[in-house]
Amino acid sequence: MERNRDMGPGEDVTGCAAGPCVHGVCVETSNMGVRCFCQPGFGGQRCEFEYDECDSNPCVNGGTCIDHIGGYECICGHGYTGTRCEIKYDLCTPNPCPPNLVCVDKGNSFSCECLNGFTEDNCGPHPQVYLL
Repeated sequence: MERNRDMGPGEDVTGCAAGPCVHGVCVETSNMGVRCFCQPGFGGQRCEFEYDECDSNPCVNGGTCIDHIGGYECICGHGYTGTRCEIKYDLCTPNPCPPNLVCVDKGNSFSCECLNGFTEDNCGPHPQVYLL
């Protein structure tokens, strides 16, 4: 790359002085050329292209990918966590139910049910399903 912008009359700017690297650092090579070393998240001969890190669909289990320069962020749905939403967490830990009731994880919801040996009459509040 020798000329990368319009020059004024009598002006002849070559090499790194021409500012050929859009999002990177320019280094002049031994053959009077230049080489661009791109910032993270950019590519192309002149570092002119921004990569979309979400193109590869890195988020799993229904996570939504948000592209950032040089990286991405996954917004996880209920019941999932982790950089890529790869970890399912137990909605029942810690136990959200009142005493004498046990939590039952139902995927995107949980219910509080009577412990063994108890009936609805003596286990506390009536069992319910909690939707998240």
